[in-house]
Amino acid sequence: MYKYFDNLIRTLLDVSKSIDENAVLRESKSYIPKYLYKYRPCDKKAFDMLEQEYLWFDMPSTYTDPFDSRVQIGLRYELPQIQEWFEKHIGELVYYRLEPKGMMQNKGKHKLIDYINLQESFIDKNGKFNAKLANKKLALEIKKLSPEGKHQYKKALAYYESEEFKVDCNNIIEKVISGIQDFFRNSKIMVCLTKRNDNSKMWEEYANKFSGFCIEYKIRIDDMKSKECKRLLLNMFPVKYYKRIPRIKLLPFIIRDYQKTFYSREYDIKEEVVKLYKQMLCKRNEYACEEEWRIILNETKARKVDFPYISAVYAGMRISEKNLKRLKAICRRKNIRLYKQRLDRMSNKYVFDELDVKFDKKC
Repeated sequence: MYKYFDNLIRTLLDVSKSIDENAVLRESKSYIPKYLYKYRPCDKKAFDMLEQEYLWFDMPSTYTDPFDSRVQIGLRYELPQIQEWFEKHIGELVYYRLEPKGMMQNKGKHKLIDYINLQESFIDKNGKFNAKLANKKLALEIKKLSPEGKHQYKKALAYYESEEFKVDCNNIIEKVISGIQDFFRNSKIMVCLTKRNDNSKMWEEYANKFSGFCIEYKIRIDDMKSKECKRLLLNMFPVKYYKRIPRIKLLPFIIRDYQKTFYSREYDIKEEVVKLYKQMLCKRNEYACEEEWRIILNETKARKVDFPYISAVYAGMRISEKNLKRLKAICRRKNIRLYKQRLDRMSNKYVFDELDVKFDKKC
């Protein structure tokens, strides 16, 4: 199942390809659960969600779990490779630092690529930047520069050998990490559902200690004809649980930006983007009992989306009479089945007894 959805994510993220939505949904039908559930406390928003039959999409940054959808980056393991890459491309960095100031201009005789090719030869056999070698090879070139250009160029070379450069690199890396980690938490909206309506932990946490209710949605793919519903189904994925959430490599994203900056060239990181996207579908094993499914939309503002597929409502065993009465009234008007949770002491399990809402005079 996870392999299928990995390929689906890869397909959806490839903007160069068009997809046959109906064909994809027909294939997804064998994987998407027939029923999904949403636990809610008895508050105004939850009753509105039930009566108006919508799902509320919000950004992951609003969730109580600070690690939800936060990208995991293994910088401690990758830092040596990143530092080595910076050292190998020191020439471009030197040029980029000086060129905006016009220090590398010489009556149009030299182009960017000339200096890059020259400065790439500053790397010794061990792949390290060699200042002595650089100064030797630059002796003739420096003579062509103005006095101020010579001064600034030597100053730039000294900068890249200094502690300041290391600090700046670390700051750049931290900035990139921060941007990647928080990107999905602030650039996507999602709704979380579950395959189960009998999970004690979820009744406790999301339904206010068994005093709320659980909404059941029947996922009838063949009946969901509207464009919006198809969109929701195409972006519905199962959450996968890990002892250790997979880490994302940072270097491909640094190389991508480098290629754009110096060569106006695209660097293929499609697989890295797929892995990045899947971080929103990764959770630690401690949450595995939730059997969660998520619908993820590429939007930045929380909003409600119509989803008129409620098939039943389950009231918690500690729901108040007032809230139960309100649930009965809504279910009667909407022609939705209502059940009341109780603990069966013989089987030591939760059971749900159907309530007669149509003829309950108390409603």
